[in-house]
Amino acid sequence: MKSWGKINGFTYINRIIRPHLHPWYMSLHEAGNTNSGYIYFQQDGAAAHRSKYATQAFNELGMSSYIFPWPASSPDMSPMEGVWRLLKHRIQDRHPRPVTIPALYFAIQEKWDSITSDEILNLTSSVPERVEEVLLNHGGHTSL
Repeated sequence: MKSWGKINGFTYINRIIRPHLHPWYMSLHEAGNTNSGYIYFQQDGAAAHRSKYATQAFNELGMSSYIFPWPASSPDMSPMEGVWRLLKHRIQDRHPRPVTIPALYFAIQEKWDSITSDEILNLTSSVPERVEEVLLNHGGHTSL
């Protein structure tokens, strides 16, 4: 497996959006499996997401009006961030730690498969509490 190098607008669009997200997005629209006809994408304030290249590509792909605005340096509200945190901690706690790309790949799959539905439910059920805390902090970061 080759390294992508630094994730920039080009790699973000050509390694993630074009080959994976855009075809999935189109298949949902073609099948009529969208909620009220719309799907919104949430991106954080990463430079790759805000780059001119990414902006132009989302326009070209007809997806720019479906990007949910998310201010830079805003708190992570997606339950997926908690999943990534779980995965990271479980891989760091793994003995022996993976030291090669194949070993890391195996460890990620193994630990991903160990995440339980109760853990996912716990992460998703915490969203209203996190939203309330963000509102109390006027959009700033929270302790959650």
